[in-house]
Amino acid sequence: MGKRKKRNDRELVTDILSGDENALGEIIAKYKPLLYVFIKGQATSRKLSTDEMEDIVLETIAKAFLSLSTYDHRHAFSTWIHTIAKNLTIDYIRKKNNIPRQVDINTTEEDSTILDSAEDNIIKSEKRQQFSEAIGKLGEKYQAVARLRFVEEYAGEEIAKKLSLPLNTVKTRLKRAKEQITKIMQES
Repeated sequence: MGKRKKRNDRELVTDILSGDENALGEIIAKYKPLLYVFIKGQATSRKLSTDEMEDIVLETIAKAFLSLSTYDHRHAFSTWIHTIAKNLTIDYIRKKNNIPRQVDINTTEEDSTILDSAEDNIIKSEKRQQFSEAIGKLGEKYQAVARLRFVEEYAGEEIAKKLSLPLNTVKTRLKRAKEQITKIMQES
């Protein structure tokens, strides 16, 4: 019996999607240690335990497996799975530290990123403070919807229910709040 040729990531993914459990084992064996080192690097200053990092690795592998059909073969599998790991690490740290998610009113959720350097974190913190102060300068009806949307991350329908308002009113107030926040932040 000859030794089986080592498969590249693209072949492994195709084989996994065809039901090959050995291919899944190969991917896990290849990426589990790499993901652990990557997550450890992401989490060094954030004091995650070995168990927490292991949990994130396993969650990354599970999420990648469940989302494998969405993987685009035009891009490197390693980049895709490391992006999943990065996002899960960020989410885990945010939840652990109870840090509300910052929503930039000028970008989509896919565009938002976490900056790693200390200088960038300081700038981000200052912008978050500016953003919060800008919300505080809004009129009461705009302030309520802006806080619920951008600080507490409620969806439009949830805001409408919570404030007992029609959804279109919430959308209008959010649009006007965004415009005012942008203007306030540009002036400061």
